[in-house]
Amino acid sequence: MNLKRVSIPHLENLTDEQWNNVRNAPNMDVNLKVDGAGIRFWNEDGKFIMGTSRVGRIESAQQFIDHNPLSKRCHTYADLFQTLEESQLVKTLPEGIVVVAEVLYKPLGYRDGVNHIYVKVPYRISNNLAIAVIDILDADSMMSVDEHAHHKIMMKMIVEAGVEGILLFGTWLFNLDVGLLRSGRREAFRQDILSIAEKDAFWTLLGDMNEGIVCHAGATVFKITTDEYRELRKQK
Repeated sequence: MNLKRVSIPHLENLTDEQWNNVRNAPNMDVNLKVDGAGIRFWNEDGKFIMGTSRVGRIESAQQFIDHNPLSKRCHTYADLFQTLEESQLVKTLPEGIVVVAEVLYKPLGYRDGVNHIYVKVPYRISNNLAIAVIDILDADSMMSVDEHAHHKIMMKMIVEAGVEGILLFGTWLFNLDVGLLRSGRREAFRQDILSIAEKDAFWTLLGDMNEGIVCHAGATVFKITTDEYRELRKQK
């Protein structure tokens, strides 16, 4: 199972061929881009397994601590592992299903008033643990499950997460007819999509600041970041 994070290019960095493919695509899926701790988790033979963007497979919280006993971050990941392992939302996850997610876990960040800060992006989240589900995969094929299975698994996890005080949500916003956007330069295309996304109810879920969106147009995947996020990244 390949658990390495794949870098997503910015709209402005697409090749001319990729850009033409985007413009000629009949429609496009638009998703929230969440800046958190990228993980994958699944149940295997009744055991909870987790992977991160750096470590492919973790089978116990102690593995994080053993990696670097002096690292506060490793201890925090160990706490996160234990929290998820004991949660009912994970226990309801069927065998053979992998959840790809970004995690906003308060110990992995810090608070600034009502906002939670992670990688300098302020999210207005009161829950100590919020999970943004990016995708749900079949473990054998590592392809997305069908729409019915996705909805069924998500609804079950959302119910259990709510009982446990965990905020769990999907990142999909809407499907868009590309032909409705202005033709021409990429910047106009970028502003059009962001303008539409900002009117979506789920855009406000994370607060006034969002990293941006991820778009799937046919085989081409790219991201568009907000002007505010661009400014924050310059400060890093």
